[in-house]
Amino acid sequence: MKKKILVLGAALCMACLSAFSIGIGPQVNVNPLVPIWDGSSTWGAACSVKFDSMPIYWAFGFDSGYYTYEDEDGHDVHTTKYTTSITGDYHISEGKFTELLGWYWGFGAVFTASFTGKHSNYYLSAGPRIYFGMNCKFNNDTMEAFIQTAAQSELGLAFGEDGKENGFIRPALYIPTNLGIRFWF
Repeated sequence: MKKKILVLGAALCMACLSAFSIGIGPQVNVNPLVPIWDGSSTWGAACSVKFDSMPIYWAFGFDSGYYTYEDEDGHDVHTTKYTTSITGDYHISEGKFTELLGWYWGFGAVFTASFTGKHSNYYLSAGPRIYFGMNCKFNNDTMEAFIQTAAQSELGLAFGEDGKENGFIRPALYIPTNLGIRFWF
């Protein structure tokens, strides 16, 4: 009985997969911080996911970067900041420059959670973003290479031993750039 349920479940999944396509793949991230406010630029990697049946691009990332802050005693603390993020971008429009090279743009949102390597500092932030990207589909549209950049503003909360930042709401403006490839199934 268990084998029949497993076979039926697998057949149902295969039938659903043939109804739409899923693009999934790795990307590298560079997230420079516009130096108006204190903070840190980060770099790292993410997994990008896009469904052809909806115009939303998802990315689940992990980044890190060098971070300095002043503790409660007025001493500079040098550490590494680790960040996990989720972005959801809504494609407003897309088109083609050439037969092979396409473009897209839209609006989205980001949520990040960060912590520092030294001491116990935690940061939560969220905000809107606007992005522009270019892509190239090849191998009968089963592979897609892409690059995109965004303007991403965030409001964040800081908690922990980061004395001057504890509970402080601070703005940040990032210009993240992503380079990656998606495999379509």
